[in-house]
Amino acid sequence: MSNPILEPTKLSPEAVISQLRTMKSQIEEVEPLTQEQRRLIKNRLRTHSKTVVEASINVIGVMDNVSQAIGQPIGDIRQLQDDAIRWKAVAEELIRDGVTSKDPQLVAAVLAEHAAGTARSTIGRRLAIHHQTVGRILVAAAELTG
Repeated sequence: MSNPILEPTKLSPEAVISQLRTMKSQIEEVEPLTQEQRRLIKNRLRTHSKTVVEASINVIGVMDNVSQAIGQPIGDIRQLQDDAIRWKAVAEELIRDGVTSKDPQLVAAVLAEHAAGTARSTIGRRLAIHHQTVGRILVAAAELTG
């Protein structure tokens, strides 16, 4: 007799959320990240694929304590990601023109933050880049877009 190979049961999105919430209730409260920890995470995220970033955002959305640790509501995080995707073509053009050698995702994030009304100094702090770099990117983008 042969033993049938059982495939693992696929979970519905609702079941996954339910299980994540159950796990969350079993985890102690998370302390907010320090500025240095945020900077390190941002530097690591710059090199991750879109799939990894989207999966991370989904975890933030499901787990309130993770959202609290990051210090931004999930809606704002999703909007920034969407805006950064829209600004990526401009970012790539600026890099081709030699304005900056920064990663296109980082440049797109600068442009998205600026479009959202964020001050240059705040953009620099949030993205862990010098405010003069932020200024250079924004001036060049303004020249490019007329």
